[in-house]
Amino acid sequence: QDTALRRRKLERDGRILRLENADKPDDPFILFNLGSIAQELGQTEEAVTFLGRSLALSNPRDSIVRKLYALLAQCHRRLGQDGLALAACRKGREFYPDDIELLFQEGIILRALGDRPGARSCWSDLLRPRPAAHFASLDTGLSGYKTRHNLAKLELEEGNLAEAEAQWRAALAEQPGFMPALVGLGDVQLRGQRWDDLERTAQALAA
Repeated sequence: QDTALRRRKLERDGRILRLENADKPDDPFILFNLGSIAQELGQTEEAVTFLGRSLALSNPRDSIVRKLYALLAQCHRRLGQDGLALAACRKGREFYPDDIELLFQEGIILRALGDRPGARSCWSDLLRPRPAAHFASLDTGLSGYKTRHNLAKLELEEGNLAEAEAQWRAALAEQPGFMPALVGLGDVQLRGQRWDDLERTAQALAA
């Protein structure tokens, strides 16, 4: 939670990994970790170089590969390269069609590109029951409240207030303190001039 401490630890880890990379060049796992650290530090172009090299040296079934595609998609999005980001998601899904992180990222990219039906399809897939997740570092909100929040925003943009409210209420049932959902719910209530409901939502936001 301490961002300055987190940055110092990442920079320390990066120095250690660079020494390892000098001793064992082209080790895909070392390159993966260098790319991951560079991405978190905002060194996006350098991250793409490390991650792309790691991917080129990895077998598609290696444990790091699905995360490599997801990180590459995030980096390309940050660089404004939506086409490359979408290509990374779709290439990764050739090997891992139901991967949670890739589906979530693809939905975000498609929405940015104006493909709302495509985004809705990706995010709806995330909310369907699926087998136990693979062993990995994964944000569990991607298959729940965070995806519901994105679907709610789509519904709101299309004027479907009841559907947007249903998604935000489901998100809040899962994560009561999720502020973006409370803000969205308040927006729905404001548009519907539901002042008593809006007052309760405002109180929840204040709390």
